[in-house]
Amino acid sequence: MLAVADQGLFALTNFGVSVLLARWLSQRDFGAFAVASSVLLLLGTVHTAVLTEPMLVFGPSRYAGGTAAYLGRLTRLHFLVTAVLSAVILLALPVVALAGSAAAPLGALALAAPAILYLWLARRACYIDGQPGLAAAAGLAYAVLVPAAIVLLATLGRLTAASALVTLGAASALVGLGLTRRLMRSADRAGVPPSREVARVHWEYGRWAIGSGLLGWVPGNLVMLALPLWHSLGEAGTLRVATTLIMPVQQVQAALATLLLPALVRARQSGRLRSTATTAHLLFAGSSLLYLPIVVILGAEVTGRLFGEQYRLGGASLWLVAAIPLFTAVSLVSTAVLRALERPDQVLLTSIGSTVVTCVLGLPLIWRWGVEGALASILLSALTAAALARWANVRLTSEERAGERRHGRGVSARRGFDAAPGHSPSL
Repeated sequence: MLAVADQGLFALTNFGVSVLLARWLSQRDFGAFAVASSVLLLLGTVHTAVLTEPMLVFGPSRYAGGTAAYLGRLTRLHFLVTAVLSAVILLALPVVALAGSAAAPLGALALAAPAILYLWLARRACYIDGQPGLAAAAGLAYAVLVPAAIVLLATLGRLTAASALVTLGAASALVGLGLTRRLMRSADRAGVPPSREVARVHWEYGRWAIGSGLLGWVPGNLVMLALPLWHSLGEAGTLRVATTLIMPVQQVQAALATLLLPALVRARQSGRLRSTATTAHLLFAGSSLLYLPIVVILGAEVTGRLFGEQYRLGGASLWLVAAIPLFTAVSLVSTAVLRALERPDQVLLTSIGSTVVTCVLGLPLIWRWGVEGALASILLSALTAAALARWANVRLTSEERAGERRHGRGVSARRGFDAAPGHSPSL
């Protein structure tokens, strides 16, 4: 419940920011904010691949008991990585300005991204030693600071897409630093190698994860960048509103996924991986099915009343957006299993498949049908990712069971799968 509260507070804050900006900014400015948010997610995929995701795998295993020292090493690596990412954005600004697109919001993003991404890292670090309460407290502080600052900017007549992004960065810096102080004080500082060794271990894992992360960014975010090219920034804003409808269920699943990966790592060590994964599939897919009728029945009213009549959705758009969480749920659990098995190469293959679908089928759909085409593209990509990841799970399980028959008792348990009936896990 604390993990859900953590994710829920941040999700509610971001949802509230989207509502306020959609109502107080022009459609073009809100669309520019949506485009900058997609670029932030692109930076986040690189950051997550080389820092956060390996941290959730190695923190509870290799570096167990040394969270403070480990986080100190990762903090130095974080600022090195984000400095490079921000520099890339700044170098691209002249081209963006010549294209007449969202240059000012992207410049603000370059300044805010290091702080925003650091808060992401610090929140996830709370889960290494099972302290979701700290992350939830950070979420509460963030939920107070950000809306208050947005309202203040609007009152002063200073609210723009760029100033909103700077506000997110400032609030993230304050909350992230406070969270880090608590983590550094509450955990053991021993047993972690120097930063260079930590960087090497993270890169060995992250070189696969970064590819899958970048490709995983494509289905949901390339469509956001394509809409202004073929239609308008206003259409990008409408797509942002549409995806906001499924934010609650996706954020709950993201909260549970934060707990899921370390749990799957421990389940692998104790020989209960298959049963744990099956339970997770039922939980995640079941929550998506329960949420689907809410979007279909109430989606038009919610978008019209909260965001304004210019963003009201209906018909096919609601059915398309409502179906997306079902397939993302299956993909989320299946790829978590692959990560727990330390097989990011298989996650990469899954991302390649969904990216190909986006480029071959999705982009023509966007060109022809705009927002509805973008939603159809996201749905097709999610379906592809779910099918490929699930297939990889089944194949690896079959290989392990075949190995157990060849080599005898206990092999599957040692490799992280449930032992055969009547066998005790070797660990």
